[in-house]
Amino acid sequence: MSKIDSVRTDPQPITRAEIFPHSHLSADGSQFVRVATAVNRDCAGTARGSFARALTASRCERVVRATYVDTAKRFAITAGVAALPTKALAQRANRAKRLSHNIWFAGLDGSHSSGAQLVARSGGYAYGIVDGRYIIFGYATYSDGHMPTGQGSQDQMLESLSRVFATLAEHPINARAAS
Repeated sequence: MSKIDSVRTDPQPITRAEIFPHSHLSADGSQFVRVATAVNRDCAGTARGSFARALTASRCERVVRATYVDTAKRFAITAGVAALPTKALAQRANRAKRLSHNIWFAGLDGSHSSGAQLVARSGGYAYGIVDGRYIIFGYATYSDGHMPTGQGSQDQMLESLSRVFATLAEHPINARAAS
């Protein structure tokens, strides 16, 4: 059993400063700036459909999200971490996702001119993992809101960015497990 499998052995709440300490990042050869952050105790408000209900039923404690946009304002990525009481409850909630129907975490919009004003309503690529009592995710889309086609190098970049940003959000969780 890992230290991060239960709130009993990992009681410290996750924070924006812990999960997203950097306002600027480099990923996949591009520079990104953080344009929005949120810490939500109403976990259902961060998700859609049956997944939102599963977070509530699994007693989700909080979701920390941030949205980053590349400096050319082509891509917008929302990444985040949801904290649940136990690994079993995180796994149970995660099984309720339906990525092909966008039943999962919602993107976090940025301000009007940020390049992320459409991320909550845009189609994109999602990547997520359960690590201990945490669900960690990345959701990448085009800044202008157009729907990815599943073809071409730009769509491949989106798919890669969803993984990269989820991995970046996982680093502080890995640090908790190692402490």
